[in-house]
Amino acid sequence: MESAFRKNTILLIGTVVVLFCFAEISIRTLDWYRGNGFISNNYRDQVERKISIYPYRIFGWDMYQEIAGVPYIASVHGELYPFTKPEHTFRIVAFGGSTTRQAVDGVHYPLRLQQFLQEQYPEKRIEVINVGNDAYATTHLITLLAFDVVSWNPDFIIFSENANDLSVGYFPRDYLPDYSNKYENEFYLPQYEARFTASNVLLHESSLYWFLKGKIGLLLSAKNNKETPRKSYGADPPRNTEQLFRRNVTTFLTIANTYKIPVVVATQPMNSDAAEVWDFILRGRSYTNVVVFPPFEEHRLHHHRFNEILKEVAAKEGAYILDNEAVFGGDPALFIDTVHYTKAGIEKLAEQYKDFFLREGILK
Repeated sequence: MESAFRKNTILLIGTVVVLFCFAEISIRTLDWYRGNGFISNNYRDQVERKISIYPYRIFGWDMYQEIAGVPYIASVHGELYPFTKPEHTFRIVAFGGSTTRQAVDGVHYPLRLQQFLQEQYPEKRIEVINVGNDAYATTHLITLLAFDVVSWNPDFIIFSENANDLSVGYFPRDYLPDYSNKYENEFYLPQYEARFTASNVLLHESSLYWFLKGKIGLLLSAKNNKETPRKSYGADPPRNTEQLFRRNVTTFLTIANTYKIPVVVATQPMNSDAAEVWDFILRGRSYTNVVVFPPFEEHRLHHHRFNEILKEVAAKEGAYILDNEAVFGGDPALFIDTVHYTKAGIEKLAEQYKDFFLREGILK
């Protein structure tokens, strides 16, 4: 009896091992057929959410590279610029969040603006360095300016931020002055406890494990893909967040003024017909269990109010003002969602800035 039990147990374990190996080889073969390599673990790389930590900014990218002993500034898309500004160079730095970072077919608005201005001023070397990043708010931009960009000796700064600051007010404890009520959320911070579980570590090299983990995650996400909670805040944004936004924009411009760096403050356009896509974007994100957004039309009013604050602070601090919101007019053809652009939208934005520089004669 005991011998039969042992044999059956060994047979069961052997069958499981053989099936596992067969499935593992099949998954890796399929991955290889798709061009990802048999040895590589593309499924793991897709499922594991890796966030690198950078001093003071929390998340972002490595802004510096060294080639043959020469230091370079790296834009968010990897374009390299000499750390020491060359002679006859006009250096512009573009600050913002994901709408500044966004690229379509490899083209982002700072790169397109650089091309436009270089054509207009062939006698100069034109640089437009993109330091926009997904989820960056004014807190990140102040840090970037104070600790990095002032050392780059910029000639001009483009500043455009709205939505990432506005959403802070929809998170609990919006009175926290450093925005930690939003940015302490697991969506923005590395979650090592969740990443280094026993199963993740033991089966780290198994494509089958990560394939199944990814599929299960999608099923659970679809199951939880419910209507996100809504709450009316009224026509005006949450008061604390509005005050903090005004303070942060003022701080940014004060630093720039201290170093005598001119700034254009640009409003952020918003799609006028994005209620459904906005709700879809919010579903399934890890912060939807704590954040409460207003109805979309109310959110649009809040967004517009933040643009008004940008113009008010810019006027008070002596910065240039560019009203992209008015020019775009909420045209849905220029957006892929609420605030991010189509290729035509990126082109229009770059032309907006080009016309501004030409109109104001800034490079003359």
